[in-house]
Order: sequence, then C-alpha cells, then structure tokens
Amino acid sequence: MVWLWIGGILAVIGCIVLLLPIHIELEYKRVQANDRLTARLKAVGGLVRYNYEMPVIQAEGLSAIRVETKTSSRKKTVKENDTEVTPRSIQHFIQKTKVLVEHAVGLLKWVNQTLWKVHCYRFRWRTEIGVGDAPQTAVCTGMIWALKSWLLGLFCSHVRMHVYPQLHVEPVYAHKNLQMHVDVYVRIRTLHAVLAALKLLKRIIKTRKGLKAWRTVISERMQSM
Repeated sequence: MVWLWIGGILAVIGCIVLLLPIHIELEYKRVQANDRLTARLKAVGGLVRYNYEMPVIQAEGLSAIRVETKTSSRKKTVKENDTEVTPRSIQHFIQKTKVLVEHAVGLLKWVNQTLWKVHCYRFRWRTEIGVGDAPQTAVCTGMIWALKSWLLGLFCSHVRMHVYPQLHVEPVYAHKNLQMHVDVYVRIRTLHAVLAALKLLKRIIKTRKGLKAWRTVISERMQSM
C-alpha cells in the first residue's frame, strides 16, 4: 500500500515537471569591437539553471579569432574555455555538422516541428550603424532594415510569437559606429522538449550507423571543451 502511495506521488510530480516550461534567454551585445553573447536556461521551476557566456572575441590577425567562453550552473561551478577559431576549425565544424545531418532521417523536418513548439515572449533587436559618410550610412541603414525584416519573417514563421517584435535601426552620420543589442526570451514545455529528444533519437536509430556517428561527434566535442 505504501509503495502505491509513493508511486502515485512520484507520478504526480513527474506530470507536474513535464508541464513546467523551460525558460531560455539569449542576449547578444556588440559595442565597437567588444562582443558578448549570453545564454541562460532555467528549468524545473528554477531548480535547474545553466548559464553560458562568451564575453570576448579577439582577432589575431587574418588567420584566427580567439574566443573566451564561460559556463556555470546552479551549483555556481564555473568552467572557462579559451578556443581559437581558424578557417580550418570552421571547415571541421561544417564537416561534423554535415555528418550529423546525414545520420538522422528527416532532421530538418524535426527541427521545424520542434521550433513550432517554442513560444517567444520577447524579441528586441537594436542596431546603430555609421560608416563615416552620410549617403553610404543611409544606404547601409536601408540594407540592415531589409535584412532584419527578412530574418524576422523567417523567425516568426517557425516560432510562435506572443509579443510584437521590436526592431530599431539608428543611423549615425557623424562618425563610424557599429553597435548591436539582441534580446530574445523563449519558452518550451518540458514535455515537448522530452518528446522532441525521443523523436530525434528515433530518427538517429533509423539511420544506418546513425547512433555511432552521433556518439563519435558528440564525444569529440566533449573532449575538446
């Protein structure tokens, strides 16, 4: 009888957890040559927290870019990583991504189906642009507006919007300037995230040598971190 009560309580707790949302906040800031990308994830009512920060991107000539990243969890553990991005590493990343796509049946369809379960509650994108010449600045401003509108349309066609997106492009005619601030907040139910993971696993298993390919790529990525 006691075990039935325990099982019932655990089942209720499990249902509640599955219905709770996963909160994801993405923020990107660029001021002059300084870049900062921050990602925050909160799940299970805040019991699970994960922060990822990429505060510095330093160019090292024309052949490499040094990226410093920082990750932390609810336990306040911090892991710092210093990575050098080169044309060779980018090519390697593209090749590994291609391997993952080839070893999961209908991966792009899965991505579209999963994104449609995502709800967006904040979307702000502000840009300040100046190239030192008023006519050229005006042209660049128009081009940025067009690019933003196209990207926003693409985003809205895959994600459920619950707020009107805020887009701003401010021309700076007096001097050269490039600043950008992107702030996005989305949510997805834990149940939908779990089902999406199970569907992805099913697609991987259905592909010949899919599980082995994904395990190899993920293992290499974890070792490099």
